[in-house]
Amino acid sequence: MTHYTTTACILLAAAAAAAALFIRRAAIHRRRSHRAGTAPQPQPRPDTAQDDGYRRRYVLNRRDGAFRSGKTVRIRPEHYERLRQITARSGAVSMIAYVDNVLHAHFEDYTESIDRYCRSRKPSRGRKQWTR
Repeated sequence: MTHYTTTACILLAAAAAAAALFIRRAAIHRRRSHRAGTAPQPQPRPDTAQDDGYRRRYVLNRRDGAFRSGKTVRIRPEHYERLRQITARSGAVSMIAYVDNVLHAHFEDYTESIDRYCRSRKPSRGRKQWTR
């Protein structure tokens, strides 16, 4: 065998080992997600006025295109699945716009608390100082 063939075999074996680890982790994650999904879901309240307000604030308020930055955020798989279910049923809003609407409302509702919290803490290493 040549030097290149030996190197290729070693790299292929390393890739196969890494793939086996990822497949195992994916199987464990799938089992945990499946178990978590079997828990009873909370029943929606029959308060239609509140439902209409929710739909207007989060689902029908479209903000697509105003915030395309290419940034990624990691969320729990169960939260992603819930977001996917909500946006698939609405048909009127993308997942990005829905998450943006929820965050926008959260920041509006808790502006004072968030400002106090951020001013009372020092930023972590490598993080920017809070400015508002």
